[in-house]
Amino acid sequence: MGLLSMFNLISRSLPIILAGSIGFTASLHADAYIFDIGGVLVDTHKIKSFKMLGITNVLKYFIILRRSPEKLKDKFFETLNNVARVNKINTRPGRTVSRDNTGKPLPRLMILWLKGKMSAEQIRTMSLEAIEKHPEWFDHPVEQKLICNIVSLTFTPKKYIATRMVYQKMVDFVKQCKDNGHQVYILSNWDPESFALLQQTYPEVFNLFDGIMISGDVGNIKPHKKIYKKLLTKYHLNPRTSQIWFIDDQIENVTAARKLKICGIWCKKQKSLFGANPNLNYVTQQIANAQKAKDFVTAQYVA
Repeated sequence: MGLLSMFNLISRSLPIILAGSIGFTASLHADAYIFDIGGVLVDTHKIKSFKMLGITNVLKYFIILRRSPEKLKDKFFETLNNVARVNKINTRPGRTVSRDNTGKPLPRLMILWLKGKMSAEQIRTMSLEAIEKHPEWFDHPVEQKLICNIVSLTFTPKKYIATRMVYQKMVDFVKQCKDNGHQVYILSNWDPESFALLQQTYPEVFNLFDGIMISGDVGNIKPHKKIYKKLLTKYHLNPRTSQIWFIDDQIENVTAARKLKICGIWCKKQKSLFGANPNLNYVTQQIANAQKAKDFVTAQYVA
């Protein structure tokens, strides 16, 4: 059997996309694919981020306080909650808790930012002023300095977008979906100002999509059901009569989609030299497994 014949046989027999030197081949049928951005199409460029934070500051933090990067993130979230408290902003979570990619609840200020209720400049100014006034929040001056730098990076759109990178394999997957005649959409938690810069930076990526909805434009945030319903309504998508896949890196967002009869797929990560990247093989295998199930929505195909 020739290589081309074997390739065609595989693509007909297995509804998965094979990643390798020969590229992608697809038989993943659907009426629409919905993609998250952060952790799926785009994520943090670790080296650029460390440079903006100050490599010397980061090394001092690790050496003096002997704490991991995850502890620094915890301190950042804790600081934002302290900033909200001293500025008398309600920090109580609502009925639907939004989380980061590790499952930690997002601080209230970040939720307001992602909903478009507060601008990056407002949060940056408020936070830097509070951090300067409250050195007692920190265990060492280097920790205080790093948190200032993280606030500046996160809530300065140009800096934030400069530390984003695109996952090319996932973008190629989107292209393959388009080439096969499927509609593709974005549903993501992003503030309007940063997202506008992201679109300007990567027009070749975002021009692929038939529709885009971000939390900052509609005032709702995943995993609240309202933002899913707004996307479905705006683009005339009906999960009861159409097969719709939703790919996200957070389990709670996938679960929320399934409750609305959308076929949710968890975008699992695989470790790499500089962090963790989306595991495209895992994603497509889970789609293939779900297609074989009698009930695409409730099938237990998240490992």
